[in-house]
Amino acid sequence: LVKILQDQTIPVESDSSGIELPGSLTVELKPISITIQHDGKSVTLEEISMNKTVKQISEQYKLEYQTDLWFLSYEGKRLEDHQTVDQLGLQNDSVLLGLYSVSIEDKECALKKTVKVSGFHTIQDLHKKYMENSRRSDHAKSKYYIEESSEGLDPHEMQQKSLWDLKILENTTLYYESARFTVTVKEQKLNPDDELKLELTVFDYFTVAQLKDLFVQQARAQRGVMTLSTDDFKLIFAAQEMKDDKMLYEYGQYRLANFSEILMQREEEQKHVKYRCVECGELCNLGPGDTVCCVNGHRIVEKLRTTTHRIQFICR
Repeated sequence: LVKILQDQTIPVESDSSGIELPGSLTVELKPISITIQHDGKSVTLEEISMNKTVKQISEQYKLEYQTDLWFLSYEGKRLEDHQTVDQLGLQNDSVLLGLYSVSIEDKECALKKTVKVSGFHTIQDLHKKYMENSRRSDHAKSKYYIEESSEGLDPHEMQQKSLWDLKILENTTLYYESARFTVTVKEQKLNPDDELKLELTVFDYFTVAQLKDLFVQQARAQRGVMTLSTDDFKLIFAAQEMKDDKMLYEYGQYRLANFSEILMQREEEQKHVKYRCVECGELCNLGPGDTVCCVNGHRIVEKLRTTTHRIQFICR
């Protein structure tokens, strides 16, 4: 790896043994080859001189493969643009990492996502990317498992070790296990003393139907409400009705998280207003979200009032 060059401008000297030596030696390190793994591809750059900087290596990669390298890492450390191959102590066939893919699977939610990371990222960095990608809420004490091993990785506690240190590399599969969290489900009443309000501990893989079941069970156990059933009410969160077949994690995009408040609305309390069809005179009851239409299909109705003032609603 080393070439020794004689400096021709320096006169020859003799040592005590009588052997003639050049007065000066110049040591030049031989170029090496470097492998770069980025976005599913592995390529080797040849003839990389020891004084070449990280920025120059990135520019060479872009020139040859028409791909930007926003950053590189080596053995879990992010490389700075000004650092040279010699300063980094790179050897022949050293491997530098760009971006690579890690699969994350949540078996309870039947959800599988892929995130792109680099070797210097931490498990917390990966966790943030996964939360953004899956649009779910972050719950304390959630954990990741490598290849279903017994030891879980808590992204909120392991903020120092890099993914390279944890051997989470290209095509690794992690298994995500969400922690339980608490939500408040309450029935809003004019008199707060009449409110039915319960705190429920859930997992985000629960369906809305399971949440309603749990609410009914706890209402009977804690408050003695024996006549309540899941068909008697609906749940409202973020100003929309929660669908029975959806999992709670799907409402993470609306910020359903620990200590969130969900409204319970009884079916008989849903507001329906009586209208009269302008064309045929038939009466009809319309509630929020209902199509403006009488039983005969006419689309112009007026609200019944006790005064002579009339208000018409016309569907356009």
